[in-house]
Amino acid sequence: MFKVGLDFGHGGTDPGATGARGLKEKDVNLAVGKVLAELLKYNDLQTVVTRSTDVYVSLLKRVEMLNKAKVDLVVSLHVNAAESPKADYVATFVYARGGKAEQAARAVQQALVSATRWRGPASPDGVLVKNLYLLRETKAPAILVEMGFITNPQQEQQLREASFQRLLAVAIAKGILNYFGLTFREPGIEPGEQERRIRILVDGSEVIPDVPPTLVQGRVMVPLRTVAEALGAQVEWDATNRTVLIISPGKGQIMTGALLLSNSSHRRKRSSVMGRVGPCYPPSLFHDNKLS
Repeated sequence: MFKVGLDFGHGGTDPGATGARGLKEKDVNLAVGKVLAELLKYNDLQTVVTRSTDVYVSLLKRVEMLNKAKVDLVVSLHVNAAESPKADYVATFVYARGGKAEQAARAVQQALVSATRWRGPASPDGVLVKNLYLLRETKAPAILVEMGFITNPQQEQQLREASFQRLLAVAIAKGILNYFGLTFREPGIEPGEQERRIRILVDGSEVIPDVPPTLVQGRVMVPLRTVAEALGAQVEWDATNRTVLIISPGKGQIMTGALLLSNSSHRRKRSSVMGRVGPCYPPSLFHDNKLS
């Protein structure tokens, strides 16, 4: 059985980077990491974590812990930051090219780009080389994942959502399993049901909802927030008026309503909701597996 060392960056008195709306890197790292650890355990991998709560652990202690555990791979989770709010890529770092760490980094990077639809850095494979203490001092192949930019307002909002945190964890888990030559198994799906599960693809990339899609009377129902955010929209809940607000990307346009997905309709259905600039269509209305 393979053993994976999981390092959730920062923690405690070290918050890491902070977004414009107050989201702390340490919290994202821990939230994604906890889900990732459970996914790996479900897929029969042993895990060793450098922290499981919001506490500070020195780099020296982290390395000692991972080396003592004799793990087969080290994966360190972080979120990037930059002066420009436009920085928006996902990257995976290694200490040097040409080894098993690079192979693992490529597998994880590819899975992350596919899941998030975020671009990679100016590198042919999205893998970057950097002399980082944890990558250099651990005995096992080690990679460090920068899960987007917390200083990018749109990505900060996505990183705050539990559904998107799970999407990141699933992507990283798939990359790790792929590196070990194993196939990822989705929790809660019994053998034989994997082929029958309903997948959500947005622009060709799969998105993982926190609530599984269901088939009801010939209509496929999926969580609205999952699809809307995958399309770059912001979703808010007005509890007072019991209204879902969908803010279209780049237009400041607000739509209200419910999500309807149908595999039986063959024409675009007009929504009764009104935006600030007139009639509009929900960005999450599909038919026949294609965007309406």
